[in-house]
Amino acid sequence: MDTEQTTGAILLTLICVVGALGLWYCGVRWNKLGFKQVAVMVGIAPVIGLGLQLLGPYLTQVEYRVYADGPTLRQSSTTTTVQLNVTNPELHHRFDLVPRIRGENPPQKPVHLKFTVRSPKGDILAESGGDLAPANPEWKWLGHLWPVRWEPLRWQPLRGEFQPREEGEHMLTIEIPQPVRSVDIFVRELRK
Repeated sequence: MDTEQTTGAILLTLICVVGALGLWYCGVRWNKLGFKQVAVMVGIAPVIGLGLQLLGPYLTQVEYRVYADGPTLRQSSTTTTVQLNVTNPELHHRFDLVPRIRGENPPQKPVHLKFTVRSPKGDILAESGGDLAPANPEWKWLGHLWPVRWEPLRWQPLRGEFQPREEGEHMLTIEIPQPVRSVDIFVRELRK
């Protein structure tokens, strides 16, 4: 924020405070709740504006979701490649791989996933894998009367990070075994 914007912000804050005090006085003088409510809203507007200004970089994190299809019923496993679009190579990138099961029964045993991230030039930026346990049971309310235990149709997420060296389409290669139907991929830029 430069000096011209700072001067304007201070002036707007003073106008809001004076307006809020005037409305509050009218509300007290004529015993009207509506004036007091509007006074509070006008008085809190600069605080909200300042909060948005300070939290702006944290609220604009790029997050998107892509998915990769798993093997068909006749395949024991498959290797799928997904493009990850990198527009800001200075920032670290984190992604979560969330495998979802085929069918309607929750997973009973762990599944092994492996991934590799390659730059547009083909350099390996990250490579990892792991055995993922079935997701923990969750509770949800049935008709707002009583909680019901619910088994999710997925495994625990596998987290990976990489530091891109350049802009462009990076390739995420995932080895997906049976009985995984698909893998949801959540990508986020990490702010410093």
